[in-house]
Amino acid sequence: MDVRFGAVLAIAMVAPVVTQWRDPSPHQVQSVTVDGATRLEVLDWGGSGRPVLFVGCYLTAHVYDNIAPKLTDQFHVYPSTGYDPQRRADDILGVITALGM
Repeated sequence: MDVRFGAVLAIAMVAPVVTQWRDPSPHQVQSVTVDGATRLEVLDWGGSGRPVLFVGCYLTAHVYDNIAPKLTDQFHVYPSTGYDPQRRADDILGVITALGM
């Protein structure tokens, strides 16, 4: 047998380091029940003045983590997420009502 090239490949199996995600954004978390039994998580960045309600287009509320704190000097900031347009509208109305906005 003619061996011109030989290679040894060593593969080290390393378990990935699992870190729990930490939310660095300065907000309070609360739950609001809409539609009888559906609980929505509402993020409240606080602030003063008229409320600002962020409505996401099928996105997580955390897409606003960078911008929301910048608005709290003039507004009380809340995000909202939803599903189809009617369900989203109903959920938004439910959150507004529950929070007394």
